Parts: sequence; C-alpha cells; structure tokens
Amino acid sequence: FGLEHHVSKNNVLGTFGAGIDYRQEQIESNNLGNHTRNNAGLFLEQKWNLLKKLDASTGIYANYNSDFGVHFFPGTEMGYWISNPLKVYVSSEFGMRNPTFTDLHYSDRANIGNPNLIAEKGATHTFGVKWNSNFGFFQTALFYRHIDNMIVWIDTDSSSRRLWQPQNLRKMETIGLQTEFNSNRIALSTNLGIQFQSSY
Repeated sequence: FGLEHHVSKNNVLGTFGAGIDYRQEQIESNNLGNHTRNNAGLFLEQKWNLLKKLDASTGIYANYNSDFGVHFFPGTEMGYWISNPLKVYVSSEFGMRNPTFTDLHYSDRANIGNPNLIAEKGATHTFGVKWNSNFGFFQTALFYRHIDNMIVWIDTDSSSRRLWQPQNLRKMETIGLQTEFNSNRIALSTNLGIQFQSSY
C-alpha cells in the first residue's frame, strides 16, 4: 500500500516544489515470518534561475522508517548551457537503502538472514554533458559513488554447513562512465556504461 503527491509553484527565484509519500511494507511467509513496517517521506526542492545560461536546484528529502528511524538526504545540481541544445552539469545526491525483509529474516538450508543489519548510506557525485534537440537526446556522465555499510551476501563457511548470510561491508567505492542516446527519428535507443569498484 502506498500513496504519493507532488505540487510545484513558480516564484521570483524559479520554481519551488514539494512532495510527500507513504508506503507500508507487509509480508507473511513461511521462510520470512510475519513483518510490517511503515515509510513516510517529505521532499522540498527549489529550482533557481540564476542567469540566462546558468541554473541550479537544491533539495532535501526527509524519510521516516518505523524500523530505522528518521534520516535527511540533501541533493543539488548546477548546469550551464553552452548553447541551446548543449548543457554541462555537476550534481551531488545522498540517499540510503534499508535492508529488505529477505536480508533480515530469510531462512532455508543454505541461507539465513541477519536481523542485525543496518541501512546502507551513500552519495553520488556526477559531472556530465547533455544534448537535447528535435533529433534526439544524448547524455554522458562521469560519476563517483561511495556507499557505507553496503549489504552483501557472503559465505559464512560455518563448521557444520555452508551458509550464505548478508553482512554490512565498511565501504564500497565506484567510479564509472554512463552514456545514453535516444532518437525517435532513427528509432534508436542505447545505453552504455563502464565502472570500476573497490570494497573493504
């Protein structure tokens, strides 16, 4: 069950937006047990018209989870229009991912959940180029992402039997390049990406 609502209004600085969302997660399972948790969020954003070729946006998302408490996640983006279809931009955004019911509670002969998991928290910083015209849309972006407490299923190598269980890694870092191209005129859509990861 969930609901979501967004509103926006122009002002002298640009455009202000706000939104709320609510989601209830519930499961009844032989392998997972019976569990319910609630998520609620509030989002605020201001888009700034700074100069003719320069724009920016700043926002914050406040999230409440009945199992993991209250957290705040800011985000910002700034872009410069080199020409009418061509724009360069930089952005930073922060977020989190809660453990799933499977991560926390699953149990069978080869896997066991971990009720002591904590939420992943991370940030992504991006520098990119966008080109948007009647012919199509092209975007390429270089990004750096780091995640603290990333949830990974590992082999615990128990003395009695081999069990896979999720654990929180200290950190994972990723550097990557993502490219996207879409065109209605030639019926072409493609996405390409390359990334390098390290975890510890």
